[in-house]
Amino acid sequence: MPRLDDHYFSPDPSAPSRRRRLEVVLRGERWSFWTDAGVFSPTHIDPGTRLLIESMEVEPGERVLDVGAGYGPVGLVAARLAGPEGGAVLVEVNQRAADLAVENATLNEIANAQVICADGVDPAAVGAVDVVVCNPPSHAGKALIFGLFEAAAACLPEGGRMYLVGHKYLGVNSLQRWLEEHVGPVDLMARGAGFRVLLCVKRTG
Repeated sequence: MPRLDDHYFSPDPSAPSRRRRLEVVLRGERWSFWTDAGVFSPTHIDPGTRLLIESMEVEPGERVLDVGAGYGPVGLVAARLAGPEGGAVLVEVNQRAADLAVENATLNEIANAQVICADGVDPAAVGAVDVVVCNPPSHAGKALIFGLFEAAAACLPEGGRMYLVGHKYLGVNSLQRWLEEHVGPVDLMARGAGFRVLLCVKRTG
């Protein structure tokens, strides 16, 4: 699996801990999240993540994979949408963020979420899913991001869905081209503040 450079996507962030608790409204519901220094967007839900949360479609009973889950907002909202018959697997390389995601699942009474701390997606460990959601680490480099997408797509059946967010100035067009070539057709789901949410449906054959 590709390794991640030292940043918020580092396995062991060196920044001293500065915990804080966020209180936010997502999809019309109140959520609480513990965050910390050394994780992505510790002071607020960033606009791209919020747009992805508000735009993704998860049906009751579906199983969701959140790639690069951070402290958990996207994956935990997806788990709640999936309901008790479904669930979510949150994969995160940063140990501090992964620990926060576990804590935030408990804080928000989400019992159907599993957190895996790993530097990539292992389809054998994740298992089959219906939906992939991802706010990729745009500064990690295209080779790493495309490797994550390839592994995540391997967890999907034909017709499975990937919801991805990216910024127009941070390579979202190249992400779209790669997805169309390697996974399936792509539609624009939403846009705002320079971000775009893409829906890619895994092609048959």
